[in-house]
Amino acid sequence: MYKIPTQFVIPKEVEDFHNDCDNLGMINDMDNWYITTEWQFKFKQHLDKLLVLAELGDPWAQYNVGQLYSGGYIYSDEEEFKENYVSDVTIASKWLEKSARQGFVIAPALFETVWQRAYGNIS
Repeated sequence: MYKIPTQFVIPKEVEDFHNDCDNLGMINDMDNWYITTEWQFKFKQHLDKLLVLAELGDPWAQYNVGQLYSGGYIYSDEEEFKENYVSDVTIASKWLEKSARQGFVIAPALFETVWQRAYGNIS
């Protein structure tokens, strides 16, 4: 497990996103990775809020925007996720790199995983 960076203030919008991730994890099982349209709507709302902060330079928001794009949170079915994955990897990578360049230490690990899943051999 990674150590959460403590030198950065966690915005409320990021805490709200993390809470919904935890809640989704409690109701989904490993065989049912995709989300319902209700959760898709929630995560798209999170994306809109986090993008504002990410564009203002907040590393937590930048990291979580990368996570939203790379993790399929904005799609309610696997087919849509797969159709958009390559373009989403590019978007996710941009935000993860911005976060990492500010010293957000967990961003490079997710960046590497995302890139390898898209272009390498990690499944």
